Amino acid sequence: MPEHDLRIFIDLDGVCCDWVGKAIQTFGINADDIDVSRILSSCDFSVNKLVSERYMWDIIDDFGPQWWEDIAIFPWAKRLWNECSQLGETCFLTKPSKEGSSAAGKLNWIKEHFCTDRFMIGPRKHLLASPNSVLIDDMYENVANFIQWGGHAKLFPNAFEVMSREQTNFRIEGFDERTIQTRRGQAMDIHVNAIISDVRRIRDGET
Repeated sequence: MPEHDLRIFIDLDGVCCDWVGKAIQTFGINADDIDVSRILSSCDFSVNKLVSERYMWDIIDDFGPQWWEDIAIFPWAKRLWNECSQLGETCFLTKPSKEGSSAAGKLNWIKEHFCTDRFMIGPRKHLLASPNSVLIDDMYENVANFIQWGGHAKLFPNAFEVMSREQTNFRIEGFDERTIQTRRGQAMDIHVNAIISDVRRIRDGET
């Protein structure tokens, strides 16, 4: 399909920014604990398996927009955005929490890191599904719903799981910490490259 006919929607939390890392910091979660690491690696929304969901949102909401604004950007986020933007009309698509400060914080985060007005904030991502649209999201439910409603979707890998696994493997092999950090990033780059290639194939009508 022509480049301008493809619409690409990119999620924020877990795809472009480290929501889990921010939650680990906020709630003092010991991510080095084997059982905790297994939980964080195993499911879409894992933090609420370690902290009461109501307590979690009460604390986050008390911080206001600043909590969302301070979430660290992933190293690959801008490359993902830039390369997708070359393949079609690209837009951030992110779901806010029930508290209004979440949407405000996400908006400020986008402006700070990307300086773009190409974003949509809302809970029902599947309503944007169509044969010429693709969603990149780390939540299986969002991906499944988008496909069910007639769109294309790519499941972004759990960044914590990928980097935690690589860190453990390289420590066992005796690599120094600087090398480990580099290798962790390279492991995620492989996944990002695969997703960009899949989006290109969708544009070219190969899937």
